Amino acid sequence: MKKLLLLLICLIPIKALAQQSLVGDYKGNLGPLHVILHITSTDNKLSGTIDGIESKVIGINCSNFRYENSVLSFSVLALRATWRGITVPDNLLAGTWHQGSDSQPLNFRRIK
Repeated sequence: MKKLLLLLICLIPIKALAQQSLVGDYKGNLGPLHVILHITSTDNKLSGTIDGIESKVIGINCSNFRYENSVLSFSVLALRATWRGITVPDNLLAGTWHQGSDSQPLNFRRIK
């Protein structure tokens, strides 16, 4: 029982460190549109915003961030959209943007 408790205590900082490593700014292309994703962390909880460059829409709130086993997902309620993907080496988030009945690939590469 003590070993299990110790293991659980040790896993908490590992998960927090994994989330912290996602913090930063990422750019991607949604078809011809350029978007920037800003991921932040407060109290080991991820949050963020997304910008539409061509539409000059800055700071659209993202919510429902979930990160587990290299899978990241979030929602953009204002756009009735979600994104789900995986973290891969070289600071890349590879995934799919879902909006209404439409789905498109949307990969983000870290810019800072």
